[in-house]
Amino acid sequence: MSPSKAAKRAYQDLFRQYRRSLTRSDIGLKPLSHAGSSRRPLRQADLDEALEGGAGVYQKFESGALLPSPAYVRRVATLLGFSETDYYRAYQDLFPDTRPPYIRNPGDEISPLWQQVVDGQTAMSCVVKHGGDLASCNEAFKAFFSPGELPSNIWQWLLLDPEPRDQVLLDWDTAWAPHLVARLEVAATHGPYAPQLAVLQTELESDERLQKALLNAPKLPNGWQETHWPLRHPVHGFGTARFMTAHLDTAPGARLVTILFTSAPEGSLPSRPKSGR
Repeated sequence: MSPSKAAKRAYQDLFRQYRRSLTRSDIGLKPLSHAGSSRRPLRQADLDEALEGGAGVYQKFESGALLPSPAYVRRVATLLGFSETDYYRAYQDLFPDTRPPYIRNPGDEISPLWQQVVDGQTAMSCVVKHGGDLASCNEAFKAFFSPGELPSNIWQWLLLDPEPRDQVLLDWDTAWAPHLVARLEVAATHGPYAPQLAVLQTELESDERLQKALLNAPKLPNGWQETHWPLRHPVHGFGTARFMTAHLDTAPGARLVTILFTSAPEGSLPSRPKSGR
């Protein structure tokens, strides 16, 4: 099956441009023996060799005669060094109305400059990798935890640690757990390249308390923002939190998270997250 004519031009031009900007050495292949081959742009046949596919497969793809699997497109784009933006454009041309998997491994390192970003926030702020590992945070975020007990993985802390379940995240079974699991499922679906999430989901399946909470929970939305979450802050006491999140373009799957805390008397806190402004 070949792509529709309306989608052809953009993705073909992108793959052709990236291919012609590289040489065999750039993708780990030995230069050909004849003179000048080290500077020769990649041929379509070179891609077949690097991908260990059948002869002529890449030529059919680039010419529009073949629509390959999304996995093949990702492999080629990764090999050619596509930017996230160009990969998204090509993927949308080939597979309209579908969300592309991340081209990079979501475990990639986060730029240290994000530490400066979170340090500039007065509210609790952190950067979390796709698998839940904490990449950076500010002093306000650290103050939310006991000294020396900053969690390395936020998903693990939120869903499995006894302290937040029983002391910090108020009404964890009803207010927090169903929403957290919904968010975890979204993260796992949108980026299937973080093995930590798969391991965590397996652990959660055998957690009796969590499974009971999910069984008794009403159908809940997936959103974080514009929702008030009841909790007990170790310094500021009882209150509600609102989670504001943003994607990091240079680190697929990672999130900048800012937590807006509002103090409130314990008796005024909602038993479930309260939506609205």
